Amino acid sequence: MSGRLTDTPLTCPSETELGAFHDGELEYQRHEEIASHVASCESCASFLGGLRAMSQLFAAAPRPEPSFVSMSRLQRRLDSFSDAGLLRIAWTLSGIAAAILVAGSLWLKLSDPPAPTVVQSAPPWVNVTPSADTDALALGANTPAAWYLAETVVSGEAQP
Repeated sequence: MSGRLTDTPLTCPSETELGAFHDGELEYQRHEEIASHVASCESCASFLGGLRAMSQLFAAAPRPEPSFVSMSRLQRRLDSFSDAGLLRIAWTLSGIAAAILVAGSLWLKLSDPPAPTVVQSAPPWVNVTPSADTDALALGANTPAAWYLAETVVSGEAQP
């Protein structure tokens, strides 16, 4: 039975609206309007009384405890939902990473390689002459330590 409760459809709220009133789901102004209407309308008060009686029956009914088997099935079902969500995220992130890897590889492959740098002068250790210092001679002239301790000859002038 849906719709209005009485033959006066303009004054009585619908059953849906009375149910929302009973559940406390209406805005304050509409709640107050229906509360004042229910106080003066016998059929709406009767319908609301039936909803209250049904709510009290449900509240007083014993709650059955789920069995161990049903709880384990429920737990497995919940785990499968959470695993499915994690797997979906993992597959999505893996796909994004693979796309970035492919795009980066193509970009490196298709981009112009940098022009080779031409060395116009030799590195500083090429023109190193060992000094007469005994420490440098003790280390040997072909070691990096000797290169740092020796004097460099650049354009014929000795520089430390």
